[in-house]
Amino acid sequence: MKKKIIELKSRHFILVGDESTWKVALEHTQWGFSEKNIGLWRTTNENDLILFYVTAPIKKIIGFGIITNKFINDDVFWPDEKLFKKSIWKYRIKFHITYLIKNWKHGIPIPTTIMLNIGRKVIEKEVYAKFLKDAEIKWRIKNSNPDKT
Repeated sequence: MKKKIIELKSRHFILVGDESTWKVALEHTQWGFSEKNIGLWRTTNENDLILFYVTAPIKKIIGFGIITNKFINDDVFWPDEKLFKKSIWKYRIKFHITYLIKNWKHGIPIPTTIMLNIGRKVIEKEVYAKFLKDAEIKWRIKNSNPDKT
């Protein structure tokens, strides 16, 4: 009997957050989704590739990562959760940072054709590859592509 082997391919996302959220996220290498956005969390998987985008005033991609785990945690963790004293983003992903620019002002800008109005934006592999190539040139990095798809 032949076994049919299904190869799961990585998906590509931009994670969108403000400076204070990214400082916490990068320190703890995790990201969270609210109950309202549980569908985004459910469709995010290990080995998916992510870009880190900081909103105003930076408005740039500051790094790259790969998702390593998904979990649920009610601990008050994020700046807004501490402010409201309750868990808001309990559906979490853990990630490995593959590259992070030290000076966020030197990040990669997003083209005006990409609308970033949610915490996780699906992008095509080719768009991810373009950001990666731009980062390799601008940030002078080599062999930064974790995508094996």
